[in-house]
Amino acid sequence: MAPRSSHGCVLFVVLAMALASLIPGHLMTGPARAAGIDVKDDITENTTWTIGSSPVHVTSSITVDTGYTLVIEQGVTVKFDEWTELTVEGTLRAPGKVIFTSSSLSPQSGDWYGLTFEGADQAYAPLTNVEIHYASTSMDISTTALTMTGMVMDHFSYSALDMNSGSAVTISNSIIDSTESIADGIECGGTLQASGITIGAGTGISAESACSGLVDKSIITAYTWYGVETSSGSTLRIENSLINSTNTDSSTGIYVYDGAKTTIKGDDIVDVGTGIYWDSAFGKIEGSNVRNCARMAIEADTAVTVTGSFVASPSPTTGTSWDGDITDKVTITSPLTAPIDVLGISQPPTVWIKTPAARSSLTGKVSIEGQAWDPDAGDTISSVEARVFETTGGSVMGWTKCTGTADWKCTWDSATVDSRPYTISARVMSGKDSKLSNSVAVTVAYQGGNITNPYDFLGLYTTICIGGIVAVIVVIIIIVVVVVVVLPRKKGQAPQQQAYQQPYQASYQPYPQQQPYAQPQPGYQATPIPPEPAKPAPTEEFIIEDVFLIYRDGRLIHHDTRRLKPEVDDQMLSGMFTAIQEFIGQSFPAEDGTKGMVKEIMYGDSRVILEHGNYVYLAVVTGEITDTKPVHRRMGKLIKEIEGRCVVVLQSWDGNMDSVHDAKRMVKLIYNEEDIDNFV
Repeated sequence: MAPRSSHGCVLFVVLAMALASLIPGHLMTGPARAAGIDVKDDITENTTWTIGSSPVHVTSSITVDTGYTLVIEQGVTVKFDEWTELTVEGTLRAPGKVIFTSSSLSPQSGDWYGLTFEGADQAYAPLTNVEIHYASTSMDISTTALTMTGMVMDHFSYSALDMNSGSAVTISNSIIDSTESIADGIECGGTLQASGITIGAGTGISAESACSGLVDKSIITAYTWYGVETSSGSTLRIENSLINSTNTDSSTGIYVYDGAKTTIKGDDIVDVGTGIYWDSAFGKIEGSNVRNCARMAIEADTAVTVTGSFVASPSPTTGTSWDGDITDKVTITSPLTAPIDVLGISQPPTVWIKTPAARSSLTGKVSIEGQAWDPDAGDTISSVEARVFETTGGSVMGWTKCTGTADWKCTWDSATVDSRPYTISARVMSGKDSKLSNSVAVTVAYQGGNITNPYDFLGLYTTICIGGIVAVIVVIIIIVVVVVVVLPRKKGQAPQQQAYQQPYQASYQPYPQQQPYAQPQPGYQATPIPPEPAKPAPTEEFIIEDVFLIYRDGRLIHHDTRRLKPEVDDQMLSGMFTAIQEFIGQSFPAEDGTKGMVKEIMYGDSRVILEHGNYVYLAVVTGEITDTKPVHRRMGKLIKEIEGRCVVVLQSWDGNMDSVHDAKRMVKLIYNEEDIDNFV
């Protein structure tokens, strides 16, 4: 056997070199695999998670112990399994863009608990441009002085910031947005200094009794209940901010409970059910707009004086309160006849890209949508434009005017560009002002046709080969597959069967030999001897030597083998399987004109059996077998399980190996059909 193995390796090298002259080197290596690391133990020494260790997969709740520092480099993604969290009792340093998110292939709000700061030493460790997605509470903060800027906290199920008594948080230029109508943006039980933040939640800010501080130059949207609610004992100031709601039927802009010392100054409270509900002997309202309220501008159960403000329809004496009563406890002094510019002179407008989401994989015509607004009361949005450019190259769609203003939309045909990363940006014009949005990074998936695809072997062959050259290359490919993958066994050599692959051995005992009957009495009819039953046919033995799980465009997802040499390039082999199918399928189409499918490749006493799904196909190498139906049946079952569990990822797989972890794990089920049937 040694000479055959040596000759096979030499032949493989020679053929590989010949093919390399036609195929660019980067096509031979396949997609880059995300290495990443798994973390399950507490941080008990100073630790750095580098960009080379990304993505970091947290498999159980971990703690940064007191006295130690965890540094996370810019660009690292940290993924958390269900119901896990990161608790910081020491110090967390994330000086650049870091993403904390769910490890689920179909993430949902509340998949993991979030970040918890308990007595952490964060005074000199600000967080900058950190994103936290799909947590229950994005950040739970106790007895910590924490400074944050450029944060994004979204898809939380409970709250973005839960500030406990004794905590002190300074946050600026950040976005807080929940898809849950009952979630709170910020639950303030400590000292809050917020400037230039945008909040969208069931309730924007809930100020508990120990809450104090200032919310300034911010935009707060109540999806369900209150823009801001202040409890008894709180001393929160809301100044120079825009407060509105998407639920004008039952929302309240600012709800002031009995005993709260709330200051409302220079705010624009607009498009809500009730502008302000007031039930406190403390605090004040001055220099603000209260307008476009569905029920009433100000409802007061305790006397309140409103100074130097624009209070518009309905007025305090004509609006209807929650219980239908007319309020008569509001006194307006020095009223204004027109709304004031609450955020200062010539504030820039804001534009937000709602779809597509960041890191999306796109195909076909893409709808780019979002919202835009201008905090200046006298300014209106004149236009919104969007553009698309390669992350490492130039523009593929220049600045294009979108339809709509406050709600805008553009369309981009991603089928006209190559499969690679892109960045989508938007800008808004309002009067003399314009502003560029935070751009979103996306990837265009391979869509067939004339798009360049790094793994499209057929497209390469079609471009550079004609006629006989194609035939020669296909023959070379078949030879390589046969020599390297399908190593023929000597005839008569019995395969060694693993214990879990023992074929079914029929169990049957022949009837015992019948004894002759005694001479029967006259008139007695003897019972005839039953014939010996036929021996059931044994199930045919077969061995699965190798199994390849391959994406529909030829990229290898996983290869499991019992004998293939590790130095063989399995990515190249999976591409060859795909190339053979494409060549034969297009050269010999089915009767209805559709592309035919190769089901088996036979050589000597070995076979390569292929079974196709909607998004992936399996290639299995077996020994000698005459009836391949049981193998096809088993493969079909496994493909159905894989595609059913991983359908969201497989519909437009971007090549990230971490996202197909479940599919790779399921490949080993092919060796035992019962494992597939019992898989949960």
